[in-house]
Parts: sequence; structure tokens; C-alpha cells
Amino acid sequence: VFVSGAAGHAMSRGLVRRLLEATAKGGAKGGACKGTARERTQPGLLLARCITSSLEVAPRELTEPPVHPPGELLQGQAPSNHSSLAWPGPSSPKARSLGVEVGVGIGFEPVAHVYGPARLVSGQVDDWWMRYRRNAGAATPKGRECCGAHTVSFHYCFGPEQRLLNEVLRDPARFRNMTDEERRKSWPEPSALGGYSFSLAQDRAASRDLWGLLLGKLEIAQCPRVAGD
Repeated sequence: VFVSGAAGHAMSRGLVRRLLEATAKGGAKGGACKGTARERTQPGLLLARCITSSLEVAPRELTEPPVHPPGELLQGQAPSNHSSLAWPGPSSPKARSLGVEVGVGIGFEPVAHVYGPARLVSGQVDDWWMRYRRNAGAATPKGRECCGAHTVSFHYCFGPEQRLLNEVLRDPARFRNMTDEERRKSWPEPSALGGYSFSLAQDRAASRDLWGLLLGKLEIAQCPRVAGD
């Protein structure tokens, strides 16, 4: 079981308070929050162990229902269906036995991501990540269904890629007016990206799907309120 703080997660004040109390108290239950030597080198594993074993809380993946038809691409229209984040129930008996509820059921899309959009769209993610997903009974979607419209984060996304994503989200009209070839060439070259970011400069089909995601689906959204305990 893996809870990715890198991709992003949301915890209530009440859960944070309980985490701190369990860690401070130690003992039979609090000991799980201190973790094994291996878990202390992997915060995602340690957090999962603590909240499932000590606090008996089932973490759920942040997902949302899709807000666009699968075939929509580069239409130039702003999304209008602002759906709320939703968490469907567990997708497998194994996930339930682990105390984890994953949100990628049929038709639901993740909003917090370990990888950048190029790798997610192309499906070129690492085997270790796919194993974590399978162990939790979750799918690893690719194409434009990889990401919810109100995506919160891309973790393995380096400087040039982050800056380009910011430009696309804030000035989409400029990129919609480009040709497919111009958009493809605007993506950073491999030499400008870190080891975990990908360039799709040589993959025209995946590049078109990537730009379909960026211009036909993702949008800047604001949180309407801050949740309490």
C-alpha cells in the first residue's frame, strides 16, 4: 500500500492531530506510526501503515467523474461542468483487505499524479508504480482519461515542463492557434528535462493526445471552501 505525498493528498485537521498523537504516544498502535527501518525511508509507506494500522482510517484516492466526452479534442471551449471531487468505493476485495479504498473505478479519473502529463498520456510509467496500483486494486489509465479536468498536481514534472504547463493553462488561445506540429515542437527537448519527465517530440499520436488533454480538458479551478475536521 502506498500513499503518495509527492503526488499530493488531503488530510483534515483532525487526522493530522491524530497522527501527531499516535506518533508521540508510541506503544502498540503508535509504534506503527514510527515504522520499520524500510518504511522510514519511504514516507508513502509509513503514512499508509500509520493511518491504516494505528488510526484505522481507509485512505481514498482523489478522483472525479469525467467532465468531457472521451472524443472531445481541441474544441477551444472552456469546460462548463464543474464537478466535485468524489471517492467511489473500493474496487477489489484485496483493496478492502488492506484497508484502502481506491477511487479509480469505471469512469472516475485521478486528480493527483506521480508523473507529468506526457508520461501519463503515453502510459510510459514505471513498473514499480504499476505494481502499487495493482496491489491496491486500481487501474493505471492512459490517454486523455489519465487525468481529471480539475487535476491538482503533477509530481515528476521538471522546470521547463512546469513553465510550459503554466503558460498553456493561462493562455490557451495562443496554443490553440498553433498547428499540431508547432505544439509538438513547443514541448521541451529531452535534454532540458529531468530523468522522470518525458518528451513526446517523436511520437505524434501521443503528442496529439497530450495537447488534447491540456487544451480540451484541464482547467484552472479554485477551491470553493476549506474543509473542517
